[in-house]
Amino acid sequence: MKKYLFILLVLGCISIGISQEAKFSFQAGYVSGAGKIKFDGIVLVDDVDTSFADGENVTIKESEGGFYAGISAEIPFSDKVYLTPQLLYTNLDDQSLLQIPVFVKFKLDTKFSIIAGPQLTYTLEKTIDEVRKVNIGVGAGASFDISEKVFVEAKYTLQLNDYYKTNQIDSKLNFLNIGLGYRF
Repeated sequence: MKKYLFILLVLGCISIGISQEAKFSFQAGYVSGAGKIKFDGIVLVDDVDTSFADGENVTIKESEGGFYAGISAEIPFSDKVYLTPQLLYTNLDDQSLLQIPVFVKFKLDTKFSIIAGPQLTYTLEKTIDEVRKVNIGVGAGASFDISEKVFVEAKYTLQLNDYYKTNQIDSKLNFLNIGLGYRF
Protein backbone atom coordinates (compact mmCIF):
# COMPACT_ATOMS: atom_id res chain seq x y z
CA MET A 1 0.00 0.00 0.00
CA LYS A 2 2.78 2.41 0.88
CA LYS A 3 4.31 1.69 -2.52
CA TYR A 4 1.07 2.73 -4.31
CA LEU A 5 0.74 5.95 -2.31
CA PHE A 6 4.38 6.78 -2.98
CA ILE A 7 3.95 6.20 -6.74
CA LEU A 8 0.81 8.37 -6.74
CA LEU A 9 2.65 11.12 -4.85
CA VAL A 10 5.63 11.01 -7.25
CA LEU A 11 3.37 11.12 -10.31
CA GLY A 12 1.47 14.03 -8.81
CA CYS A 13 4.70 15.94 -8.12
CA ILE A 14 5.97 15.29 -11.66
CA SER A 15 2.68 16.47 -13.15
CA ILE A 16 2.71 19.61 -11.05
CA GLY A 17 6.37 20.25 -11.86
CA ILE A 18 5.67 19.98 -15.59
CA SER A 19 2.79 22.41 -15.45
CA GLN A 20 3.76 25.99 -14.64
CA GLU A 21 0.10 26.99 -14.65
CA ALA A 22 -1.23 24.64 -11.95
CA LYS A 23 -3.73 26.14 -9.51
CA PHE A 24 -4.11 24.80 -5.99
CA SER A 25 -7.15 24.90 -3.76
CA PHE A 26 -8.48 23.96 -0.36
CA GLN A 27 -11.94 22.44 -0.14
CA ALA A 28 -14.24 21.14 2.55
CA GLY A 29 -17.80 19.97 2.83
CA TYR A 30 -20.34 17.30 3.58
CA VAL A 31 -19.86 13.64 2.67
CA SER A 32 -22.46 10.90 2.70
CA GLY A 33 -21.41 7.27 2.60
CA ALA A 34 -23.99 4.79 1.37
CA GLY A 35 -23.08 1.22 2.21
CA LYS A 36 -24.62 -1.98 0.93
CA ILE A 37 -23.70 -5.34 2.41
CA LYS A 38 -25.02 -8.64 1.06
CA PHE A 39 -24.46 -11.83 3.04
CA ASP A 40 -24.75 -15.08 1.09
CA GLY A 41 -25.75 -18.10 3.16
CA ILE A 42 -23.94 -17.33 6.41
CA VAL A 43 -25.13 -16.98 9.99
CA LEU A 44 -24.78 -13.41 11.23
CA VAL A 45 -26.53 -13.69 14.58
CA ASP A 46 -27.43 -17.04 16.08
CA ASP A 47 -30.36 -17.46 18.55
CA VAL A 48 -31.16 -13.73 18.52
CA ASP A 49 -32.71 -12.64 15.24
CA THR A 50 -34.48 -15.23 13.11
CA SER A 51 -34.21 -13.07 9.97
CA PHE A 52 -30.55 -14.04 9.83
CA ALA A 53 -31.09 -17.80 9.52
CA ASP A 54 -28.68 -20.30 7.96
CA GLY A 55 -28.65 -20.36 4.18
CA GLU A 56 -30.47 -17.07 3.65
CA ASN A 57 -29.25 -14.21 1.54
CA VAL A 58 -29.53 -10.96 3.49
CA THR A 59 -28.93 -7.43 2.21
CA ILE A 60 -28.41 -4.44 4.52
CA LYS A 61 -28.32 -0.85 3.25
CA GLU A 62 -27.24 2.08 5.41
CA SER A 63 -26.11 5.68 4.97
CA GLU A 64 -23.97 7.82 7.25
CA GLY A 65 -22.95 11.47 7.03
CA GLY A 66 -19.73 13.25 7.87
CA PHE A 67 -17.29 15.82 6.58
CA TYR A 68 -14.26 16.05 4.33
CA ALA A 69 -11.42 18.55 3.91
CA GLY A 70 -8.32 18.59 1.77
CA ILE A 71 -6.28 20.00 -1.04
CA SER A 72 -6.51 19.75 -4.80
CA ALA A 73 -4.74 20.92 -7.92
CA GLU A 74 -5.92 21.92 -11.37
CA ILE A 75 -3.32 21.06 -13.98
CA PRO A 76 -4.29 22.30 -17.45
CA PHE A 77 -3.93 20.10 -20.51
CA SER A 78 -5.72 22.66 -22.70
CA ASP A 79 -8.04 25.63 -22.26
CA LYS A 80 -10.95 23.31 -21.45
CA VAL A 81 -9.39 20.11 -20.04
CA TYR A 82 -7.67 19.81 -16.65
CA LEU A 83 -6.30 17.03 -14.45
CA THR A 84 -7.61 17.53 -10.89
CA PRO A 85 -5.90 15.26 -8.32
CA GLN A 86 -7.17 15.66 -4.77
CA LEU A 87 -6.14 14.47 -1.31
CA LEU A 88 -9.15 14.56 1.02
CA TYR A 89 -9.34 13.59 4.69
CA THR A 90 -12.81 12.16 5.29
CA ASN A 91 -14.52 11.42 8.59
CA LEU A 92 -17.61 9.30 8.18
CA ASP A 93 -19.38 8.09 11.33
CA ASP A 94 -16.10 8.32 13.30
CA GLN A 95 -14.21 6.35 10.65
CA SER A 96 -11.20 8.14 9.13
CA LEU A 97 -10.50 7.70 5.42
CA LEU A 98 -8.35 9.25 2.72
CA GLN A 99 -10.14 9.85 -0.56
CA ILE A 100 -7.74 10.28 -3.49
CA PRO A 101 -9.71 11.13 -6.62
CA VAL A 102 -7.77 11.81 -9.82
CA PHE A 103 -10.44 13.30 -12.03
CA VAL A 104 -10.40 14.95 -15.42
CA LYS A 105 -12.24 18.26 -15.51
CA PHE A 106 -14.01 19.40 -18.70
CA LYS A 107 -14.94 23.10 -18.74
CA LEU A 108 -18.27 23.52 -20.51
CA ASP A 109 -18.17 27.32 -20.18
CA THR A 110 -16.36 29.89 -18.03
CA LYS A 111 -18.13 28.83 -14.81
CA PHE A 112 -19.51 25.30 -15.21
CA SER A 113 -17.46 22.07 -15.48
CA ILE A 114 -18.03 18.34 -15.31
CA ILE A 115 -15.55 15.98 -13.65
CA ALA A 116 -14.98 12.24 -13.90
CA GLY A 117 -12.33 9.66 -13.11
CA PRO A 118 -11.00 7.05 -10.68
CA GLN A 119 -10.76 7.34 -6.91
CA LEU A 120 -8.73 5.43 -4.33
CA THR A 121 -10.10 5.28 -0.80
CA TYR A 122 -7.72 4.31 2.00
CA THR A 123 -8.97 3.37 5.47
CA LEU A 124 -6.72 5.08 8.03
CA GLU A 125 -7.79 3.01 11.02
CA LYS A 126 -6.81 -0.51 11.93
CA THR A 127 -9.14 -3.10 10.39
CA ILE A 128 -9.66 -6.82 10.63
CA ASP A 129 -7.81 -9.02 8.12
CA GLU A 130 -10.96 -9.63 6.06
CA VAL A 131 -11.34 -5.91 5.21
CA ARG A 132 -9.49 -4.18 2.38
CA LYS A 133 -7.78 -0.97 3.45
CA VAL A 134 -7.50 0.25 -0.16
CA ASN A 135 -10.61 0.44 -2.33
CA ILE A 136 -11.04 1.54 -5.92
CA GLY A 137 -13.95 3.54 -7.28
CA VAL A 138 -15.07 5.59 -10.23
CA GLY A 139 -16.84 8.89 -9.92
CA ALA A 140 -18.40 11.82 -11.71
CA GLY A 141 -19.74 15.20 -10.77
CA ALA A 142 -19.93 18.90 -11.50
CA SER A 143 -18.19 22.09 -10.44
CA PHE A 144 -19.42 25.68 -10.56
CA ASP A 145 -17.15 28.72 -10.16
CA ILE A 146 -18.84 31.33 -7.99
CA SER A 147 -15.89 33.65 -8.56
CA GLU A 148 -12.30 33.31 -9.78
CA LYS A 149 -11.28 31.98 -6.34
CA VAL A 150 -14.42 30.33 -4.90
CA PHE A 151 -16.20 27.26 -6.30
CA VAL A 152 -18.71 24.59 -5.33
CA GLU A 153 -18.30 20.95 -6.28
CA ALA A 154 -20.47 17.85 -6.05
CA LYS A 155 -19.42 14.33 -7.00
CA TYR A 156 -20.63 10.78 -6.57
CA THR A 157 -18.22 7.84 -6.43
CA LEU A 158 -19.13 4.16 -6.86
CA GLN A 159 -16.86 1.57 -5.28
CA LEU A 160 -15.80 -1.08 -7.81
CA ASN A 161 -14.19 -3.72 -5.59
CA ASP A 162 -15.60 -5.47 -2.52
CA TYR A 163 -14.78 -3.99 0.88
CA TYR A 164 -14.45 -7.50 2.34
CA LYS A 165 -12.01 -10.10 0.97
CA THR A 166 -14.34 -13.07 1.52
CA ASN A 167 -16.64 -14.35 -1.23
CA GLN A 168 -19.57 -14.73 1.20
CA ILE A 169 -19.88 -10.99 1.82
CA ASP A 170 -20.46 -8.51 -1.01
CA SER A 171 -19.93 -5.00 0.32
CA LYS A 172 -19.61 -1.62 -1.36
CA LEU A 173 -19.34 1.92 0.04
CA ASN A 174 -20.32 4.75 -2.30
CA PHE A 175 -19.68 8.44 -1.57
CA LEU A 176 -21.49 11.69 -2.25
CA ASN A 177 -19.27 14.74 -1.64
CA ILE A 178 -20.72 18.27 -1.71
CA GLY A 179 -18.38 21.10 -0.81
CA LEU A 180 -16.98 24.57 -1.17
CA GLY A 181 -13.48 25.30 -2.42
CA TYR A 182 -11.05 28.23 -2.39
CA ARG A 183 -8.23 28.58 -4.96
CA PHE A 184 -5.00 30.23 -3.83
